Amino acid sequence: MKNKTVDIEAKIKVLPFSESGRTIGNHMKIDMYFPIFKFENQLNDIFLSHPTRIFLKSEDSCQININFKFPICQIGRLSKGDKFEITEGKRTTMIGEIKRVINPIMDKYKFQSNISQSIEELENSKWETPLEYQSSTIENCHLLRKKPINKLSDEELRLSLSQEVGIKFTIPIILTKLLKNKFIECDFYPGDLLQATFRRLHTNWGDSELLKDQITFLIRHNFKEIKSHEGISEKVKREIFNNLVEYENTRDNK
Repeated sequence: MKNKTVDIEAKIKVLPFSESGRTIGNHMKIDMYFPIFKFENQLNDIFLSHPTRIFLKSEDSCQININFKFPICQIGRLSKGDKFEITEGKRTTMIGEIKRVINPIMDKYKFQSNISQSIEELENSKWETPLEYQSSTIENCHLLRKKPINKLSDEELRLSLSQEVGIKFTIPIILTKLLKNKFIECDFYPGDLLQATFRRLHTNWGDSELLKDQITFLIRHNFKEIKSHEGISEKVKREIFNNLVEYENTRDNK
């Protein structure tokens, strides 16, 4: 299964071989290079692309503009101006600065701005308040739409999923929580937020659509942990697994 990636534009300074520990006189062909991207002391594989396929001379310190794909493992953590290193083994061979994060979900400034707003504000739409709510669920849906997204409780986040209220805005926060703890318990039982998330894999997540592969990849490779969890019923485990398989089959056949 291939994880989706985020396109980032960056300005990279290629260090001279004398500084990076390479042999003087050798060259590096940028499109054949498989480096490691170091961001905030975390190492991640990246995929470089460069249209001119130029050779970079060992004795020169040259600067190029380049696009690369960054595997999704953090939400709202990258933005224009962030510095990074590209390493080979223990050697730093390039240093760079991000020019643009193309997907808005990954841009930390837009992400922080979004989560400080309510669903009403983000959708620029207000629901008419009824004289009397037909159920507590409907009332709670009206209330959660008015709160800043980063102030929603775990149960309100689960409700936004189950009732499809502002999913494309709440899902990044939900996935951030699930990446830290797959067994979050809202108002029902351990794993009920994960269960609600997997029930909505075929719903349009808007700008968050690319995050589906991240959460399904995580669960598929850690399903033994879920299977052995005594607090989650067998029925819920089967439902999560079946939704995972159905999603992957549907995606692979597209």
